[in-house]
Amino acid sequence: MSDSVNDIASACLGYLSITAWLFAQFPQLLKNWRNKTAESLSVAFLANWLLGDVCNLLGCLLTNQLPFQVRSVALPLRLC
Repeated sequence: MSDSVNDIASACLGYLSITAWLFAQFPQLLKNWRNKTAESLSVAFLANWLLGDVCNLLGCLLTNQLPFQVRSVALPLRLC
């Protein structure tokens, strides 16, 4: 594949990933809002989210991403 096709595919998959990430959290947030509590927040949900962030950071490090990208991925991990 040519570089331009790879660039387009990369951008499309990146936007799809961001969209999926945003909408994956919506059901949990909606449930918490309706119940007016965070007691329904699932430990499995949080563990899965943490695992995704760790994998994201490893991917950035293994592919030698720009320092800004590595820091932006590592920030949520520092907040845990």
